[in-house]
Amino acid sequence: THFGKIPEIDKALSLCELKHKITRDFDKYLINKLIDLVDFADEELTNYEYATAIDKTEKFFWSLFCDNYLEITKTRAYNEKGEDDEGALSTHLTLYHTLKTLLKLFAPVIPHITEELFHILYAKNNSESIHMRGSWPNVKEAKFTDIDETESEDLLEILELVRKVKAQDNLSIKVPISYIEIVGTKLPDNLTSDLKNVTAAKEIAMLAKTPHNAIFFAKFSPPGELAESPKPTAVA
Repeated sequence: THFGKIPEIDKALSLCELKHKITRDFDKYLINKLIDLVDFADEELTNYEYATAIDKTEKFFWSLFCDNYLEITKTRAYNEKGEDDEGALSTHLTLYHTLKTLLKLFAPVIPHITEELFHILYAKNNSESIHMRGSWPNVKEAKFTDIDETESEDLLEILELVRKVKAQDNLSIKVPISYIEIVGTKLPDNLTSDLKNVTAAKEIAMLAKTPHNAIFFAKFSPPGELAESPKPTAVA
């Protein structure tokens, strides 16, 4: 598993203590959104608003974490070519602490399965429990201030457009894209790399103005024919 690739010394540290090892923008973005979620859930539970706290936690888990984060960082997490060990560790630590925090947020309403998963993944001994006093997530100090969150949100918007276009053309999400043009935003290199991986794009160009009068333009090709017979698709 990915957790098995994390050094034991890092597992013993809190998220605040090892945040310097979380180096990729989308990992930092997820952590920041997780901290916002903890703050929201803490306030709602204090006011006995259990339903709103769990509803927002579920939406975070299914939408941002499962549907997007896991897919966007999958290639970086596996690091099969061994070309980005730092990026892989950044992903593994983000996964490790995000899941741990989510288990704690879910624990008040689904106590048994969260306890079981906590013991399997995190407990150091049988006496340690996810329901122990003082076990509520304390992650506020791990907030990252060195990223522009709108860049990660732009990535999510572009990814949604790619998914929509592929679905309209009855294409698998894994079908390669020979070329993507994006206008109106410029992503940093590490986010562009994540976007290329998740969209299976061969090339991504960030343009100030596109001749296609679209914010997004993609050319789709069958595998093995990326350069020979592109199919252009534009989304206004």
